[in-house]
Amino acid sequence: MDKNCASDSNTKIFKFSTQGFVYFEGQIFDLYRGNILVKEEQVSIDSLTCSIELARDWFLANNDKNNIFNYEYLPETDSFSAKDSQIRQFGGLGAASRTAHFLDDKELEKKCLEKAKHYSSLLQKEGNTAWFYEGEKSKLGTSALFLIALLELNKENQFDAEIEQLGNFILSMQMENGAFYTHYPKSIRESSVNYYPGEALLALMLAFEETGKKEYLKAVEKAFPYYKKYFDENKNTSFIPWQSSAYSHAFLTTGKKEYAEFVFEMTDWILKLQYDENAPYPDYKGGFSLNGTPGSSTCSYSEGLGDALLTAKTIKDTDRTEKYRNALKNALRLALQLQFNEKNTYSAKKPELTTGGFRNSLATEKIRVDNVQHCTTAILKFIEIETD
Repeated sequence: MDKNCASDSNTKIFKFSTQGFVYFEGQIFDLYRGNILVKEEQVSIDSLTCSIELARDWFLANNDKNNIFNYEYLPETDSFSAKDSQIRQFGGLGAASRTAHFLDDKELEKKCLEKAKHYSSLLQKEGNTAWFYEGEKSKLGTSALFLIALLELNKENQFDAEIEQLGNFILSMQMENGAFYTHYPKSIRESSVNYYPGEALLALMLAFEETGKKEYLKAVEKAFPYYKKYFDENKNTSFIPWQSSAYSHAFLTTGKKEYAEFVFEMTDWILKLQYDENAPYPDYKGGFSLNGTPGSSTCSYSEGLGDALLTAKTIKDTDRTEKYRNALKNALRLALQLQFNEKNTYSAKKPELTTGGFRNSLATEKIRVDNVQHCTTAILKFIEIETD
């Protein structure tokens, strides 16, 4: 058969039904799209905690001596991507640190501290300001996500200097109109506006909560009119998670209802794109319809959704609290569907490098470090809200 036969109009294609199953420890499990279908009723604090324990195993198994974690891995071929992304690695470091603290896992915490100390030594510094370079430019988001990771790891105040220096860098990137430059030397890339400013705003809010430095909160408040107007005129799903988290924290800190209303505006809009009972396939339920098979981006949206749930709960908006909780539980059903465990790693050449990871989408087995970052962070937020 010619390798290009699929594009030949004369090729006859026949379709037939199949039923897949996997045998595990004396039981037979039906497969859907090569995976075991996760039901809504399986989403519980216990199952989500087990998911975090599996993610912990992934973080430990994929600890890379030349980097922070294995960046991208394909289980079925046991192959690693030559690509890498510092910003995604730092996002992974923050998620691993939160995982370590949630589970009180000293081994993972030690690994995270070692990585944080190493990368702190690589910061570019000028006066009392520090940032990271990637090639000839510095991404605002890279410094922001490293700051978030350091705040999570700063139990003994060993990163106080770096936290202040990174915070000063982010402050220096804000313009008079409240907006942020996305790159240094100071410039704006439109493709980054939906990501980096939100990451920077969340980093500043977390830094304010940790240090009480008023300049951080002032910068977040100064940015609000600009980014509120920006979203109203440029609605985009990628904009929402980081901005929702940042202004949820801002509301919880200041009590200003306009911040809560902004979070609700963004969340109500994005929830219109979530698959519900009318999903075309049962494994799609809880995912978001964005011109493709649902995947780990659902977990990214769920991070903002988790903070929106906390905001609704705090403000005693019972309708939104119920709506957001149900939406988040459905989204986390998809997260569990994406995660590799001992039952669904039958095609992995090295299950020890696969188990606990989250695939990029329902249609692929590829695991990337930010898939694990977003899914674990979303799950942890839900557990913390529901058990508080």
